[in-house]
Order: sequence, then C-alpha cells, then structure tokens
Amino acid sequence: MLWPFLGPAFTAATVAGTIEPLRNLEITVSPWRDTEHARGAACLLLARSGAITKP
Repeated sequence: MLWPFLGPAFTAATVAGTIEPLRNLEITVSPWRDTEHARGAACLLLARSGAITKP
C-alpha cells in the first residue's frame, strides 16, 4: 500500500548505493506475510545454533 510513496526514494537509494554489476538488479516487493517472518527467524536461530553451516 505504501510502495507508491516509498518506491521512488528506495529505487534511487539502491541505484546510488549499489556497485555497477548489480545496478540492473530487479527488486520485487510483496505484501507482508507472517510465514516469511517465521521462516527468517527460524533460519537465524538455526544458523546461530550451528545447525546450519555454510558449504
């Protein structure tokens, strides 16, 4: 709902602060859903506990 107001400034800041190879990066914004928040929190917890490691 707020993206029409926030989008232009977000896009300008992203372009100004991104290195050249990533300048054409496409940003997708979707509505907030609790499942993504829960998944992110679970991943942080698992990573912190050592259950998830980088290859």
